[in-house]
Amino acid sequence: MVSISLFEQELVHHCSPAFAKLKPANLVCFQKQKFPNFDEDYKEYKTKLKKFGIEIEELCSCDKRHLVLVYQKDALEHQLKRPEILNQLKRYGYPDGDLNTKLQFLSERLSKTNGFPHEIGLFLGYPLRDVLAFEHYKGEGAKLCGYWKVYFDVENAKKTFDIFDKCRDKFEERLFSGKTLAQLLEMQLMLTA
Repeated sequence: MVSISLFEQELVHHCSPAFAKLKPANLVCFQKQKFPNFDEDYKEYKTKLKKFGIEIEELCSCDKRHLVLVYQKDALEHQLKRPEILNQLKRYGYPDGDLNTKLQFLSERLSKTNGFPHEIGLFLGYPLRDVLAFEHYKGEGAKLCGYWKVYFDVENAKKTFDIFDKCRDKFEERLFSGKTLAQLLEMQLMLTA
């Protein structure tokens, strides 16, 4: 029987689309009760994932959980430099600066906001129109709910959700058949080279 770290299982379950470069980032929430060794695991995987161009950043922590952003640095930088995304971030008060500056500001916004600030969807690669509609309609009236609330282009969103699901399923299948996350990422690098 293969022993798989619970931390690794959680990363694979929630972050496979980012690992596969299908989106710039994913969020994962680690319950403190379930992950008592979070600090050690976080440091270990921060080092392991960096070798594959993947960063993990703890955005905030409260009494019950740690919220972590897992991202492909190049993909997230590209996403946040798109003119329409950059303009929207400025509207939310984000300062000019590099990716780390923007992540620090997001972290501050998370600590001051009860819930998630609307712009977090921009970091996760959600369509701008859907992020703006979610804000405008206060999360109500979506035509489809999945990885995000969809207000426009439902058919394309369904296809995207299906791709994300299949990606997660494939990563989990390989993880549970004995591959480590590092081996999965190595395979992914070979596929995208």
